[in-house]
Amino acid sequence: MLIGVMLFFSLFLLNKTYQFREWQNYKAKIVTEREEPILNAARDMNVKVVIFAADLSIESYCSPFKIKKIFSEHALYLAGWMTNNPLNKGHFDSYMSFVDSDTYIFASLRRVPNSISSLQYALNEHYSCDTEHFELLRSEYNLLFQLKRK
Repeated sequence: MLIGVMLFFSLFLLNKTYQFREWQNYKAKIVTEREEPILNAARDMNVKVVIFAADLSIESYCSPFKIKKIFSEHALYLAGWMTNNPLNKGHFDSYMSFVDSDTYIFASLRRVPNSISSLQYALNEHYSCDTEHFELLRSEYNLLFQLKRK
């Protein structure tokens, strides 16, 4: 009886693990289809891209051992609590990098109005810098924009 329960439980765990893997693969496919075209276009234009908040989840569709390669291929940089990430050194050191360099911000369209206004507010409040935004690329789900001084 005990062996039967253990066998059933092991099969149950194996099935749930398989379902979780399938869900991760499905999610990765969706993420790739939505975000890869705009990132490839930005890479082809040779611009730096900063990911706004969690609008791009690279960890969802790649091995953690490939993140450095993907970030360097696409010239991606992280903001927020990841601003001091070693991959950012010399490329994106503060929020003035949005204004002073050729840096573009990658954001999902559902968050764009809030992200633009909050970035402009923070730049004005902390750096006394009035900015306006310019769109570089727009897809069905994402936007690549830049902030410039007024």
